Amino acid sequence: NRYTSMTASLEALQTFMAQTLRGLAGRSREAESPTAAETQEQQPPRPKKTSEATKVTMTELILPSDASKEGTLLEGPLLKWMDICACLCAERFSGVNCVTLSMDDIHFMKHVRVGETVTLVGRVHQAWKTSMEVGVTVMREQLDAGSPELCCRATSIFVAKD
Repeated sequence: NRYTSMTASLEALQTFMAQTLRGLAGRSREAESPTAAETQEQQPPRPKKTSEATKVTMTELILPSDASKEGTLLEGPLLKWMDICACLCAERFSGVNCVTLSMDDIHFMKHVRVGETVTLVGRVHQAWKTSMEVGVTVMREQLDAGSPELCCRATSIFVAKD
């Protein structure tokens, strides 16, 4: 009798667990994420962004650690700042992380000296399916004179990461 009672209890427990698992499986199917087609139907179209909406402005003070022994800004720090500025524009436009594909048409026009500031302005010029063209202009300014001058410009291509 004791064996029969344990067997009945075990069978009842197995039945209960089977019903619970079936119920959980049914709920998980209902909670599954919608298909890609359903997602596209549910989401409203993204508004188009203007070039001005992707604008990023950065200002950097030229320190001796950024300069050559002659006291002029090295190209390395400037290119780094330009890449950061352009990447922020691309990420602001796309809403996802982006990586630099290339930096083209780099024009160095004037030297920048220690103690001056550079203001970098970047904007997305064109965009395709997963890539963007971003332009960056760099203006130098002496803090006491206050007259900004164009010293460098470049165009970069960025790709949005999945």
